[in-house]
Amino acid sequence: IEANHKFKIYLDSKTNALAHHTDKYHLLDASLFLRRGFSFSVRIKCEPVFNVINDQIRVDITYDSRIGTYYKSKSILVDGAKTSDDWRAVLDKIENEMVFLKIYIPVDAAFGFYKIDFKFKTKGKSEILVGSEVICLLFNPWHEDDVVYLADEKLRQEFVINDIGEIYVGGLVFKTAKAWEYGQFDEYVVPVVSTLLENYGLNSSQMADPVIVARAISSIANDDENNGILSGSWKNDYYPYKNPSYWSSSLEIIKRYYESGFEPVRYAQCWVFAALATTMARSIGIPARPVTCFGARHDTDESLTIDQFFDKEGDIILPMKGDLSWNFHVWTEVWMARRDLPHGFGGWQAIDGTPQEKSDNIFQAGPVPVYAVKIGAINYPYDGPFVFGEVDAISVHWHRDESTELGWRRVVTSEQETQLWTKKPNSMNNSKFWHPFKNIEDITSTYKHNWNSDERRMARLNARKQRGLKMLFEDDFSKTNVDYILFVNRARIGENLRIRVEIINRNNRTILVTSMQNVKSVFYNGAIAHKVAKNRTNFSVEPFTGKFHETIITPQQYLDKLVPFEGLTIFATVMVDSIGIWSQIKTVNLAKPNLEFNIKGRMRVGETIYLTLTFDNPLNTSLSEGSFEIDVAGKRIVRKASKPINPKQAYQQIESIKLRREGRQTISATFNSKDLKGIYGFVIVNVNE
Repeated sequence: IEANHKFKIYLDSKTNALAHHTDKYHLLDASLFLRRGFSFSVRIKCEPVFNVINDQIRVDITYDSRIGTYYKSKSILVDGAKTSDDWRAVLDKIENEMVFLKIYIPVDAAFGFYKIDFKFKTKGKSEILVGSEVICLLFNPWHEDDVVYLADEKLRQEFVINDIGEIYVGGLVFKTAKAWEYGQFDEYVVPVVSTLLENYGLNSSQMADPVIVARAISSIANDDENNGILSGSWKNDYYPYKNPSYWSSSLEIIKRYYESGFEPVRYAQCWVFAALATTMARSIGIPARPVTCFGARHDTDESLTIDQFFDKEGDIILPMKGDLSWNFHVWTEVWMARRDLPHGFGGWQAIDGTPQEKSDNIFQAGPVPVYAVKIGAINYPYDGPFVFGEVDAISVHWHRDESTELGWRRVVTSEQETQLWTKKPNSMNNSKFWHPFKNIEDITSTYKHNWNSDERRMARLNARKQRGLKMLFEDDFSKTNVDYILFVNRARIGENLRIRVEIINRNNRTILVTSMQNVKSVFYNGAIAHKVAKNRTNFSVEPFTGKFHETIITPQQYLDKLVPFEGLTIFATVMVDSIGIWSQIKTVNLAKPNLEFNIKGRMRVGETIYLTLTFDNPLNTSLSEGSFEIDVAGKRIVRKASKPINPKQAYQQIESIKLRREGRQTISATFNSKDLKGIYGFVIVNVNE
């Protein structure tokens, strides 16, 4: 710069960030986070005073690759003219030595980091560089021409800005909520996401398309192909790494990943993958939310059936085909228009970061329009058959029968119930202390029509036709004129589980019945953990009468065989006259007590609060080796139980916690002991400065 010229660049970070709804971002690799489609202001202090006749400012913008890919700069004269891709810079005004610029960002600009070089030229002199800045551009749900536009401000606050939420886990019978801190504004998050998206293979033009970006997010959430963030495990033995239930914050996961030099974080299961994908999408401006499907299915071959095989004794044969019925499964929905599809398929799209089946040769899934799943239009990109199978695959049992041509007898079971839940928008904002289950939004109807409706049957028929598959609605045994009812009671852990199959004979003759009931403990994804009990009996049923086959499972039989989420699966099989077979599977998860919170003290940074934790011991035995894990503001505190925990009695413990961070945050706690694990609870608190 010539000695008689002095320049200083001001990005007006606070003003621009407020206008772009990016004021919560913590800066690491950029001076400013901005949203595409909006303009931002820049001030340049020029000495001597800028002369509009003789002086000229040019702005060079270069996509700043995180992995070193070269991109050519875009050159913008500050004259109001648009570039070929709609960048524009104008001279807003001049006040003394201060020049005010306004730079307009195209609404289809790529997500990512950009280097901006400000250059000055005066008449008769060479052009000189007067300053450089780095900005990061995000998708823009506030701009009606952006593909991710979301019209309702309350929904934008929930699905883009909200950094605390909850995720539902459990089963169809008993459910619980887990608190989650998304942490999408932390300084580590966007740089990590940008780097991984480029490592996935996206170039700058692809970074402008949220459909492509969302698909990539479903891949980089897991480490199976692209050195993504999380490594999954469903083995129930995680040492020396973290149990998936350990995690309650995407931020902690991403920080570990970043600080380890991009080594995958171990271990995760579906709700952790879904929460992380939600964080990544929100961090770059794509509205997102986690969704839990209770009664989900894993259809390994996209046949739209869950095929399970049984031997002559009614025992399931593992492995055979690999299809599973999950107690629950969690994925992520992202909001966007689908301009690549016919009208009507925009809105919520499902993506799944859990590595289950490969798509385009890597572990990724979606985005698939939720509405396409509902109507069975599953051939639209991406992965419609897989997601349709998760919510509406037909359960088919194959029983070994060497007398048949195939050697197997097919039984299409009764309708498997499915419920889909997510957090109701803005449901945490109305109270200082908050408790689970006040915030649920049931979105089952967005994925499937009402059971037994014509629309539901047509959706299934449409899906199967698109897959070139024969429709299965009933099995041959439905013609035997015998009815069956499977009942399993709603039991709390420590109580008896009662299983009853009622066989009703509507024939005018006596039938001979063999009834088998096998009970196994299962992981939440439906995989068998341990054998619990087996009960087989033979009896006859007179014409136009009914009989029961009942099994009682005691706590002594199941307690030492339970795995996380306390699932027990009942495999019920009935053979009639040795020619007809009926079978049904039902999974129940035993209810556990909640961990209740009572907080005393001033909610201010630096103050100490007193947390009273209370729960009921549901077992007939004392609990040994008990401890509490308390998570607050990213820090975990472990405290041993301070006194004996007696059978069938309430237990209470008081712990002191020093508040170290201002703002809205979660306090969660988990009690574990040798015989009873995973007693969980949380609250949301507002901590003042």
